[in-house]
Amino acid sequence: MKAASPSKASEQSRRFRSLRRKVFLPFLFLIVALTVAAIYGSIHLAEHSFQNSADERLAATKEVLYREFKKHEIILQTYAVIMQQFQSLSERFHDEAEFGILQDRLFNTLEKSNIITTFYPADIRGLIQQESLVTLFDQVRRSGQPRFRYSNEFGGVPVLMVAAPIYTGNELSRILLLQTAMGETFLRSVTSALNVSAALMTPEGKTIVKSKPEFTDVDLTPAQINLIGSGQSLFLDHDIGTDPERHLFTMIPLGRSDRIILSLEASLKSTTEMQSETILRMILAMSAVIILGTVFYFRRISQVTKPAIELRNATEAISRGNLSYRIMDVGDDELGQIATSFNKMAADLESSYQERASQDIAAAIVQEEQKMQLVLKKKQLER
Repeated sequence: MKAASPSKASEQSRRFRSLRRKVFLPFLFLIVALTVAAIYGSIHLAEHSFQNSADERLAATKEVLYREFKKHEIILQTYAVIMQQFQSLSERFHDEAEFGILQDRLFNTLEKSNIITTFYPADIRGLIQQESLVTLFDQVRRSGQPRFRYSNEFGGVPVLMVAAPIYTGNELSRILLLQTAMGETFLRSVTSALNVSAALMTPEGKTIVKSKPEFTDVDLTPAQINLIGSGQSLFLDHDIGTDPERHLFTMIPLGRSDRIILSLEASLKSTTEMQSETILRMILAMSAVIILGTVFYFRRISQVTKPAIELRNATEAISRGNLSYRIMDVGDDELGQIATSFNKMAADLESSYQERASQDIAAAIVQEEQKMQLVLKKKQLER
């Protein structure tokens, strides 16, 4: 039998390489597409998650500050009612020693609670210069009810105050003013644990106090102020170079007479750095998984195509006359079935070849014997 020519062997090799390329290239394109999609999705998910984290911190700080204001509001209003009752009873029990002791204890309790108590005449026009206080007292006289105000016109330290009417008989005689400091120290004590800065603003958007001097002032448009005034929270992004910030604005009502804008600021610098590090780790992890997956897939492809290599080698061996060559690595897939059929075909071919060879040898022996007999007969005739 003739051996396969080099051109045919080269053609078979090219065909095998083409088969492997046809199997591997679609997988490679699919992996690249999935990698790009996974990286894009991971970046989008990380950005969304970190922004949600900042928003959650801002929302949590808003709730804490809102509750703190309401708590101080209730405390001031409660003490104002108690003081009103004491003043109404003072006319009847002012000569009682126990009443005076109770009143002193009440004033001491207010002092220990950092609440300043002041009594003013019913009409203070011309007596004080703080216009906000004059307006507050006018509201008290008109409504006959306690009214709240937040202001920084008293010594530069912002205070939350409540003004309550004091009656003598049915006549408004005095106005009680209770004040508690709620300025920079108060804001810092509440917001520092959450890594958030805060500021309090007038309903017009003018800053009253900040928890930190470096707090960024953001100018609000009239439309934004109206939105906040309607009771909705407003989130804004503010970029300063490499230090992006996330802001939250919301309105805090003070009783029925005043309200202030709460401005919260969360720096996204550390969050951005963490986000970049997280994205880098995700990309490295995905790249490692993809590389390992590609290596594993390539090895599997090599195992799958190994019977094809064996078939090629067996075909070349048989073409060179080696009919005893058999494919040893026979799998249980389609290529394994082909290899089994090929081995059976090779065995049948070898058996047929050996049978034909045996017949040829037997015929040759018979011919030789006939020749020998003819030679012997000739010799006998010659004698």
